[in-house]
Amino acid sequence: MSEWLKWWIAGIVVGLVILVVAIPAKDNAAILVGLGIITAGFGGWIDRANRAEPALPDEAKSEKPSQLEKLGRLASGPTLSGLGALLFVVGVILLIFR
Repeated sequence: MSEWLKWWIAGIVVGLVILVVAIPAKDNAAILVGLGIITAGFGGWIDRANRAEPALPDEAKSEKPSQLEKLGRLASGPTLSGLGALLFVVGVILLIFR
């Protein structure tokens, strides 16, 4: 499947469209929904990149990353996805209870 057909790319594009429409309308709830979709999309993109196989074999690497670096790379994608989900839910709740 092409790189441009992945869900995170589609999410980022949809979130940007929502954001571009919501900013001139000054609709805070829709802005949160758009930002949430964008953030979750970037989280999925980072998470996919972190799970991908390394381009070089372990022997060719000059130094091994520390445990803290590994934890930071693994936590960044899911953290962004979680933050995006939170922004999306808050935005939808604000849209419902206006």
